[in-house]
Amino acid sequence: AKGDAFPESFTVPDLEPVPEEELALLMDNGKWINGLDEQIMSWATSRPEDWHLGGKCDVCLWGAGRHGQLAEAGRNVLVPVSAPSFSQAQQVICGQNCTFV
Repeated sequence: AKGDAFPESFTVPDLEPVPEEELALLMDNGKWINGLDEQIMSWATSRPEDWHLGGKCDVCLWGAGRHGQLAEAGRNVLVPVSAPSFSQAQQVICGQNCTFV
């Protein structure tokens, strides 16, 4: 990998403008604390059937999607929204500004 920029066909254009004050709120991770990470990991390890690999799955996404990481869920989503295009995903990993399927 040379670190070249993605081709224009790969990028997702900004489909709707976001007010500056709303963007600042969506990008603020101040409300996310380490305890929330612990709760998610506890759930993942204590109830693996909820996190099964393969088959049909329900994927919900939320947050700021200005780079297209929320797929069809939208651009800026404050509550979890279903993403049907991920229903056959074997694994979904989400980060602050990315989603890997």
